[in-house]
Amino acid sequence: MDSLPGRGLRVLYALSRYPHLAHTYMMTEIETMRRYGVDVEVYSSALPLAPFATDVPLHNDTLGKAIEDFKPHLVHVHWTHRVAKFRGDVEKAGLPLTVRGHHPHDYSPKIANALQEDPVVRSVYMFKHFADLLSEKYTKVIPVDACFDPVLYYPDPQKDTKLVVRTSPARKVKDLDFFIRVAARCPQHRFVLAPCTTAESSYPDEMRELNRSLGNPVEIRVDISHQEISSLMRKAGIYLYTVSPKEEYAMPISVSEAIGAGCYVLNRDSHNARVHNGNAGGFYSTEDEAVAVVNDSLTWSSKRWNDEMAKTLLRAEELASPRVVRPILDDWLKIAGVTAGTR
Repeated sequence: MDSLPGRGLRVLYALSRYPHLAHTYMMTEIETMRRYGVDVEVYSSALPLAPFATDVPLHNDTLGKAIEDFKPHLVHVHWTHRVAKFRGDVEKAGLPLTVRGHHPHDYSPKIANALQEDPVVRSVYMFKHFADLLSEKYTKVIPVDACFDPVLYYPDPQKDTKLVVRTSPARKVKDLDFFIRVAARCPQHRFVLAPCTTAESSYPDEMRELNRSLGNPVEIRVDISHQEISSLMRKAGIYLYTVSPKEEYAMPISVSEAIGAGCYVLNRDSHNARVHNGNAGGFYSTEDEAVAVVNDSLTWSSKRWNDEMAKTLLRAEELASPRVVRPILDDWLKIAGVTAGTR
């Protein structure tokens, strides 16, 4: 079998604000596709708020010109609400379009019906727990998970079981204040928060003020690189995922990355969170419960930590990007009529 099954396929990503540090789900998918041999270029409709360096060819003029210059076999979009923005130029070029959803709003019946009926849209890649809610009439839907890049995320041989990490876009819906409050009640641990700049530009300053008021229990490191984030994750013993209780859990990539790094993922309890964690990690419903788990981990034996990591790494095998994105690649090859591995 050809080791580069995507060779010969050209895919143009139509995105907003790329390359943006918070959009690691896009970066992970793109880099994995490139390792499979896919020729990828990106059209970005706006400048990123927190850019990072990339060698992926970028287009910032118009989507139509990007299509004309690159001549892709298909155009791929992230977030279903972006389809309406980009589909006209894709249709004009006579190309197929695929879309990957992320947020629960991406999976409303209204949106699902519109995508199913749109002749330009060929496939819709959804998180499995949302795809399972749809009827069989949605023939374009292909279930996929939120994946991590195993090049960046894997366990450090010397885990620091007292290091607790959270990475996130700096948005209030992510409830990062919760992370700071928990840290103030777990003084024997080191808490590091790595938020990324978003349109909610005042939120990092608000977090810093809360942190100061509680005695600075958290190291807040804004807009650090993917390499710095992955280094933290690889070392951390615990990943504390926070989100507003009112927010429906989708499948956050930071949780997948923490699983890939072998962290004990402490997740806000919900059905979707349990699907995402699999048999790994633990859950909380209240601040008191989260504090109790973190502090109780101080008493865990080496065997308990090793057992927890073993469960986490079993789940990681299912969430690694080569495994997760391969069905998307196979679907693209079929849509484009390109034979796998052709030159």
